[in-house]
Amino acid sequence: MITAYEDFYLHVGWPDEHGRFPIQVVHSPCGETRQPVWQENTLQLPASQHILDYLQELIAEPEEVELLGRSLHEFLFPGEVDEIFRRCREDREKGLRIRLRVDPEELSLLPWEYCFDPRTRQYLALERQTPMVRYIAEGFAAPTTLAMPRPVKLLVVLAAPADQPELDMAREEAGIRQALQHVPVELTVLRHATIEKLHDVLLDVEPHILHFSGHGVLSNGHGALALEEAGSGQTDPLTARQLRSLLNRMGITLAVLNACETARHSTRDALMGVAQALVREEIPAVIAMQFLVSETVSLMFTRRLYEFLFRGDPLEKILTETRVGIDINAEEDRISWGIPVLFMRARDGFLWQPETIRQGSGLESLVTADLKSRTYAAQAQPVTTEAIFLKKVYRQWVGDVLSRSIPNAERRIDFVFQRGQDGDTLPAANMTTVFDELDSSLLLLGAPGAGKTIALCELTRDLIQRASTQEQQPLPAVLRLAPWRQTPQQDLKGWIDAQLKIQYGLGQTHIDELRARGLVLLLDGLDEVGSEHRASCVQAINDYCSQEGWINVVVTCRTAEYAGLLSAGEELAIPDKQVVVLAPLEAARIEKFLDQLDRVGIDVTHLHSLLEHECTPLMTDVILQTYAGKPADQVAEVQVADVWENYVVRKFEDDKARRDSAGTPMPYPRARTEQWLSWVAHKLRAHT
Repeated sequence: MITAYEDFYLHVGWPDEHGRFPIQVVHSPCGETRQPVWQENTLQLPASQHILDYLQELIAEPEEVELLGRSLHEFLFPGEVDEIFRRCREDREKGLRIRLRVDPEELSLLPWEYCFDPRTRQYLALERQTPMVRYIAEGFAAPTTLAMPRPVKLLVVLAAPADQPELDMAREEAGIRQALQHVPVELTVLRHATIEKLHDVLLDVEPHILHFSGHGVLSNGHGALALEEAGSGQTDPLTARQLRSLLNRMGITLAVLNACETARHSTRDALMGVAQALVREEIPAVIAMQFLVSETVSLMFTRRLYEFLFRGDPLEKILTETRVGIDINAEEDRISWGIPVLFMRARDGFLWQPETIRQGSGLESLVTADLKSRTYAAQAQPVTTEAIFLKKVYRQWVGDVLSRSIPNAERRIDFVFQRGQDGDTLPAANMTTVFDELDSSLLLLGAPGAGKTIALCELTRDLIQRASTQEQQPLPAVLRLAPWRQTPQQDLKGWIDAQLKIQYGLGQTHIDELRARGLVLLLDGLDEVGSEHRASCVQAINDYCSQEGWINVVVTCRTAEYAGLLSAGEELAIPDKQVVVLAPLEAARIEKFLDQLDRVGIDVTHLHSLLEHECTPLMTDVILQTYAGKPADQVAEVQVADVWENYVVRKFEDDKARRDSAGTPMPYPRARTEQWLSWVAHKLRAHT
């Protein structure tokens, strides 16, 4: 039985001026095409078009589907491409994963899963040796396979709008529960899903797998999921764009869209379909339907998929077995096996590291675990506004900013806090202790790159933990001060409400609920306010605190910019004892930090002289990411002015190495990437 696969990466590119399409083997165990093979598009001939129409309506005959499959194969495997593919299939113990990338919109709509090999007289996607997955090129690296979470959280979303064809949702739910009864998952079911309820439950559950069952529809020409409108029960389309926003940074590993036509998209933009939109959110794998699917096949697909999913096999094998199960059990329906489409960016097809699925006392112990489940109905109590807000703050500032900035704890230089510019060093070891000791308010100053925002994020993380476990604790609200603009009758309270709406998507009712609980205002980047608006921002903060008191307010600012406010008599009216400065890095702290790195096995002996010239945590981290692990002779002649350019080069090289190992090309050449970075830097400088 095949349990491992190698990539046969096949790319269909954009047409030339004659309407011919380039077909190229980008990567395979037996080599690549020397140059693209150009193909005429014979798939738009009437004979093929009427079969496609029949397929879409589930009335095509098996003989017609085979005829279409032969045409698909003839187009996709011309000349040298077919020769390489044939060599790869011969005498191989491993399977051959056909990773298909189709750039032109009109061709990506075609059902390539029905590609029929005339030599073996079998559909490639039905053969265990040659599973087919769709690949969409994006400007981010393929995701890293992580350990299997315990428990795996599965969210099933059910929607049956009153104006859509009736679906047996109870039967669908029962099928899922039956398939999962001996699988170690935590199942949550959302019935009669509305957009608002789905948002709440996603934040509450934070699922690893999202399964939607219902109808797919077109909304203004683009793919959408048909959710239920609150009150009327009519169709409320959740568009691909809205779904992308909803699932942003949610950490979902697999999305299953068991709805008709969810894999389709408009020909204007190939990534506006529902499934393709999820690929853009860096979800490693998405399974969706490309044609209408009968309720019987839908239930069979669901049951088979989850029966195989937790056996520790790669996803392409799981879907192939699901296809085979549909093919042999669908009685008269011999074509629906090809309706599911797998979009996958995971390198090897594994959702999680295989060894972690069998961790512990073996696979037998896993498949006998009890299924934990809970159900949300339309009338269920919503998740509290406070809980939703805390998760949004955590995701933006702890998940996105802090975790991405400092992914490795051993590379974090400890902060040193001092009272005022030339004051005594505070004994506090972290920002949270400083906050507590200074009556829950302070002005945090520091040089560029000193770590002001990171320190604020660490405080945010700890305050979220407090507010989550102690109801009397206020809620941390992190707001960027950069958008501040002086307007008539502008006060800080009104500005805060506006920013809570913009930055966190809250309504006024929700904001009023949060204020009733109490907020800790964490205002980041006074120096990023335009110089013409900075004084008015300071005055607004002073006016607010004169009424509310300097309690639960933290402001960050660069030292030099705040010195300019002081000289103009426009400083914050905060007590001097609550002004804290992040001390610059001195040689002794840098040496201590390098010794710590050496003890955890990071070779930095050749970086001492370079780090002597840079005394901020930001530049220390950049230097480590750029030069750690590099031979000493490559670092000896490096000048401080070269660091940022070399940092960009190192990041580009690392990304290219990851893509090369996965057999995926770089989306953009280095020169173009550097051009865009220069443009971004120019815009940042102009607006800060």
